[in-house]
Amino acid sequence: MKRKLLFAIISILFVGLQSCEKSDNFEEDVFRVTFLRKGDGCPAGPLVQFEKKDIHRLTRFLPDGYSGNGLISAVNLEDTYSPEQIIVIKIRRRTDDEIHFCTADIAWYAGIHVLEAHAE
Repeated sequence: MKRKLLFAIISILFVGLQSCEKSDNFEEDVFRVTFLRKGDGCPAGPLVQFEKKDIHRLTRFLPDGYSGNGLISAVNLEDTYSPEQIIVIKIRRRTDDEIHFCTADIAWYAGIHVLEAHAE
């Protein structure tokens, strides 16, 4: 009887802990990113870091030939988040009309347009 009870408790704990894990089953245009800082370059948007496992999926939202490390300017994202805060964003590719040529001597980043965002 004690063994069955112990087995039941362990099983319940195992299932309970598994259900607490964060899901990565996002839609194709939803990503978990780390907010780094306010933008300091072009395009004008806060800088976020995409997870390495998502960079391949991210490339369909960026200009052809992107081979960066996941450091992206998130245009239309509020800069009210704290550095290193994890946020979930829904994005789209920037249109040709939204891409402006920057003439200043500042850092350049690949950019995406944020449709929705929330802190995790």
